[in-house]
Amino acid sequence: MRMTSQEFREFWVSRAIPAPRSGASEASIAAFEQERGVMLPPDFRQFFELMDGADDSATAGALTFWPLSELRPIPEVMNGTFNPCMDLRVPTSLPGFEGYYVFADFLIWSNFYAIGLAPGTEGAVVFVHGTDWFRVGGSFSEFLHSYSQEY
Repeated sequence: MRMTSQEFREFWVSRAIPAPRSGASEASIAAFEQERGVMLPPDFRQFFELMDGADDSATAGALTFWPLSELRPIPEVMNGTFNPCMDLRVPTSLPGFEGYYVFADFLIWSNFYAIGLAPGTEGAVVFVHGTDWFRVGGSFSEFLHSYSQEY
């Protein structure tokens, strides 16, 4: 099943989670895509148009969604400079791991979620803990649905 970003935003608000950030502008989304050489899948783009992540204090079941400006490929996040407290082992067994962008962390950087934005990975969402990973959705909207069922 899938959940639209609008449905997720309503879910978020209904759970009394602190309000998400206002949506990202079309110009900032286009700039991100151009700078990184990627295209956001439509459902992921819609998420950022509606809510540009959340402040660090606004978590949904210990999951913090990052603003678009903070999205980074897994190797950039795990290089030791992004957050010195996290596990720096890269999940090299994940095919195309370099093309997965981290969009949320779980339990204050214990784990994170990433979405495939490179060719061959488009839209798949994975959960990563050190070198371990598993797929949690074939698309961002599948991930949102699954997450809302667990929360």
